[in-house]
Amino acid sequence: DENMRVNLRKEIKRIQKKINFTGIFVTHDRKEAFELGDKIALISNGKMLQFGEPKSLYLNPKTPEVAEFIGINNNFFGKIIHQEKNLKIAEMNKVEIQFESDNNYELDDKIAIYIKTELCSFSNEKKEQNCFETKISKITDYGQNIEVITSIGENVLKISMLRPNIPLAELWRMKYIVIPI
Repeated sequence: DENMRVNLRKEIKRIQKKINFTGIFVTHDRKEAFELGDKIALISNGKMLQFGEPKSLYLNPKTPEVAEFIGINNNFFGKIIHQEKNLKIAEMNKVEIQFESDNNYELDDKIAIYIKTELCSFSNEKKEQNCFETKISKITDYGQNIEVITSIGENVLKISMLRPNIPLAELWRMKYIVIPI
């Protein structure tokens, strides 16, 4: 029962703050982990994949499994084709994407690219960096939220987002997608 789970999480958090105890909560549910955990250890097949604060895991997933657990389902692999200080350019399936990173890569290093779809937006005008021509192939309406299937080059993206303040018929006609990394 989802309502009971939400109420139980609130009660656990309230009790924890009241008596100031450290506890270990084991769950397979992302919402529970993020709501209750000051630190999260993601474990798969007996191996710790990543440990840290929820925000750190979300901003810097170290593996595709971590990205998937925290809800980033658009994971691609690419290679570094250019770097200049913190600015990096990677190529993923013939599409060049820019990002900032303190990591020092070598040219042709293979990297994972995790696209946080809640940060993506659509436009009819070419905008800033990481603005790509796109073709929407499907929009599923869930009321308050929608899911958009679109592509940039050969890369198919599944974008889950809040319903925009424009009619969905207008969204279908959008020519560009902006992908902040």
